[in-house]
Formats: sequence, C-alpha cells, structure tokens
Amino acid sequence: MDKKKKRQLLQNHDDSIAQLYQECKSVNEIIKWSQFEPIYEKLQKVIDIEKELLKANPVCNREENLNVFIDWLHSNGIDTSSFEISSFENYGLGLKATRTLPSEECFLTVPLSMIITTDTIMNSSSFSPLIDKDPLLRSMPNVALALFLLHERPQSKWQPYINILPTDFNTPLYFNYDQLNRLKSSA
Repeated sequence: MDKKKKRQLLQNHDDSIAQLYQECKSVNEIIKWSQFEPIYEKLQKVIDIEKELLKANPVCNREENLNVFIDWLHSNGIDTSSFEISSFENYGLGLKATRTLPSEECFLTVPLSMIITTDTIMNSSSFSPLIDKDPLLRSMPNVALALFLLHERPQSKWQPYINILPTDFNTPLYFNYDQLNRLKSSA
C-alpha cells in the first residue's frame, strides 16, 4: 500500500471514529435498536478500514514473540517455573502447569509495576493530559486503557507484552449485524 492510500485510510478511520463518537454521545443509556443501527454502520466502517490497514501492516505472530516475552518476564522478576505458555486449540495462548499445583499455592505473582492500570496511564506524562481533556476517557477507563496501548511505541516498557496480545476477539463489539440482532430479545 502506498503512503498516499495509507494516509487516506488513516484519515477516513479518524473521521469515522469522530462520527461514531458524536453519534454515541447523543444516545440514551438504554439504546433502542433504531438508534443502534446507524451506530453499527459507522462501527462497521471503522472495522473495515482497520482490516484494510492490517493488510498493509501485518501483525506479528504472537507465538514468534513468546521467547522475548518470557525473557521480559524474567528480567522483571516474574518466576515462570510453575507453568509454560502454550497454544490451546480454539482458545489461543494460555498458561499450562508444568507440575502439580496444590489448590492453595500461588503459582504466579506479577509486580504492580508490570501491570498497565488506570493509575499507570494517569501517571504517564505523555498520556494523562489527553485523559484530562476528554470526558469520554475520564468516564470510560476501558477506552482509556485501549487508547494507551495504541499510544505506546516500539520502545515501550510493555512492548514484549503488547506483541503477544490477541488481534481478534469473540466479543459483542465484533459480532456481525445478524449475531447482534439475535441478541436483541435477550436485553
């Protein structure tokens, strides 16, 4: 993909997200299906643009990055002697015990300094000013955390972790229109 096309896609992406944000700001707390449909169309446009951008910038294979991630864990004081990271069919990566673990045993401890939390992002000199200015980011910590991950650069302290994050999800945000329509009666 040439730079001009990529720049245009990124601009379309930004415009679509801005439209989606404006649309969501005006929706009642209890969303009616008629309100949802135009929002879904805008969300689908964002997802389509992201798919096009991913073709130009293929995501690295999570499993190829495991050794770097494990080295990163060790260099930050995380003991992995009781488990290994394995790929599970239909589920992706997960932890597998390497020995019998008593039910009361703590087999993994992660220092707070190695966890990306809302406190982490609020203490970020480059990111906290953005949160301070944006009511959506202040009121929705999950959105702020997601945006923080996007904001991180290759030299990030968390890059080995970011490189093994999944690239697709089986959550309602990624359901297609028919799947969401079937959920309508369950609300």
